[in-house]
Amino acid sequence: MKLKTKTQPKSDVKKIAIILRQSDERKSNRVLEILQHVYAPKGYELELTIETGSRAQAYQKGLNKTSADIRFFIDDSISNLDEDVFINLARHFESVPNLGLIGLIGSEIPVNGDIRNAQSIYGNYSMEDGEDIYSVPTFNPVFEQKVQAVDGAFIGIRGDVDVHFDESIGDFFVGASICCRVAKEGFLTVVPMQNEPLAMFDSPSVYMEFEEESTDQYKPATPEFDSYDRQLQKFKSAYELNYLPLVSILIPAYNQPEFFREALNSAVKQDYPNIEILIGDDSDGDEIQKISDQFSRSYRNIKYENHGGSLGINGLNNMQSLLKNSRGEFVQFLLHDDLIYPTKISRMMSYFQRDLNNEIAFVTSSRDNIDADGNSTGKPRSPFVPAGDEIHSSKLIGKKLMTWGSNFIGELTTVLIRKNDLWQEKLNEHRVGYFFGMQDRSMWDVSTFLELGQKNPNVIFIRECLSAYRSHEHQNISDPQMRVTLVLDWLSLICLSYGNRIYLETAEEFKIALEDYLFTVRYTLLPDVEELEKNPTSEYIRYKKIQSAFDRNDRLTVISEILDYIKDKTIDPEASKDLSPLGRIFS
Repeated sequence: MKLKTKTQPKSDVKKIAIILRQSDERKSNRVLEILQHVYAPKGYELELTIETGSRAQAYQKGLNKTSADIRFFIDDSISNLDEDVFINLARHFESVPNLGLIGLIGSEIPVNGDIRNAQSIYGNYSMEDGEDIYSVPTFNPVFEQKVQAVDGAFIGIRGDVDVHFDESIGDFFVGASICCRVAKEGFLTVVPMQNEPLAMFDSPSVYMEFEEESTDQYKPATPEFDSYDRQLQKFKSAYELNYLPLVSILIPAYNQPEFFREALNSAVKQDYPNIEILIGDDSDGDEIQKISDQFSRSYRNIKYENHGGSLGINGLNNMQSLLKNSRGEFVQFLLHDDLIYPTKISRMMSYFQRDLNNEIAFVTSSRDNIDADGNSTGKPRSPFVPAGDEIHSSKLIGKKLMTWGSNFIGELTTVLIRKNDLWQEKLNEHRVGYFFGMQDRSMWDVSTFLELGQKNPNVIFIRECLSAYRSHEHQNISDPQMRVTLVLDWLSLICLSYGNRIYLETAEEFKIALEDYLFTVRYTLLPDVEELEKNPTSEYIRYKKIQSAFDRNDRLTVISEILDYIKDKTIDPEASKDLSPLGRIFS
């Protein structure tokens, strides 16, 4: 059956196939009448196929019969169509080369797979029920919106996308499952802008509240019909590893096997199913390897690297090696003396799953403070505890980090990060602890947060404690030299922030951040580093010069020493601007 076109060229005609799933002859005849008033895009010819069975069965039978350039799969629950619907949607396929699938309503796929609970729903699904019209509450895209799942009542697929419909899943998840297959082929799924609905339906969407017993249009032509919950379990079982991104848990280990065992055990207990665990061993013994081998016999997602001793820079090179070798779209650092709680990754990934526009810099949470024996110290690990799960501006978070002079976000164990956001173009590699060309050696966390905050506008804070920071006498921060390096690195971040007008944008903010930090650390962080006087390092000598100049109000020397330190530690000189004018603020 050929349908009309507004302007039909005489040669080189492309084809659009319309596969109509017939569940009821009366309803399918209504759709055929509607299609008589729908136009084909310029340069295309419309062809129609009618198939029976479940949605997946009907769609697959029609798919097997066509080689059209674009295929539309529609359910006979359609009660009306915009006359230019195919013209509108074909325009999207022509303008986006990697676009594989279009739906009229779509969303993220939540971590638990239940698309009825999706939070970021885009598009338009309007249902006519007599004289009343019901619509799913959605966001309207600006032109088009990338999604992970669509409703199966109306689907458009490009002809060069090699997919098939999974008949074992059930009608509720036809849209979600085919989206997973399209994504696996490397194509996008989108929902177009619809100021007015491009289609109307007489049955509820999977995104609507409905009574399963009354949804006859979902029932396949089989003796037994699976409930929504049964179909959900089938969908999760078949596609969970497709719609849930791989998360890499990276454990840089150095001796302390009793702590490492607890950390690794907390990693394998995560309830998020798509995880790889990478262990980098900088130890001078074989205890970490023995523990790793023991766990590997029960958990096949563990990969162990033996570095034959320390790679250097206080474990930073170990972490960089793990980051380089990780395959995950997201990374969860786990310092070997810390713990992550079982729901940490799933709770945090629930936010990344709905982040369809990639606007989240990172997700963090409250965390516990435990002692060497794993007992709570009773002391809050952060001065900031959100009232609930909260969204904050990355720039405001960065400003507070610099002006408070305190890491209230958490250590790297506390956060979850999208790996690609750690990519440094000039260095051609992913980097942690890197900010405006400088690789710090003590505060990999703060510098990483500041770097990420430039790339994405939002930070998610979860109120629930999802990890634990272990305080003990052998951690790096107990080393006086490490504390001196930490102070110099933090002062460098303050200067880099203002010098590049990010986070600290005014001279007054810069002055307050610099002076408050120098005043605070004199009495809190560095009261017991005098032992370095016996064998002073270059960093300690520089710190003493800075503090002495600060005490006598010689701010120019303070700035000069910090800038010299930055110059010594910058690994990409072009990435940092000339910061010498900073001293003029105090002249």
